[in-house]
Amino acid sequence: EFEAAKQSVRGLRALIAAGVVHRQVVDGLVSCEAPSLESFEWLRQVRHYWDSETDVLYVAFAQTRLPYGFEYNGREVDAACVTP
Repeated sequence: EFEAAKQSVRGLRALIAAGVVHRQVVDGLVSCEAPSLESFEWLRQVRHYWDSETDVLYVAFAQTRLPYGFEYNGREVDAACVTP
């Protein structure tokens, strides 16, 4: 039980940290008034797109679009890892 509780706390910490980063990204996009989906401020963000025809999730960054291959943050779950 104790180990499950520790894992739950770690998971919640990771979700909270990700939420903080996501809020900062949105705040930055709003403050710079990114004019379009082609603006640099938007393109430099990591974006995720679901292709409903192929049931594939894609990750996009700048002009690159790749199938999502899952992310590994390493063994240390308490460490913050925000990858582009």
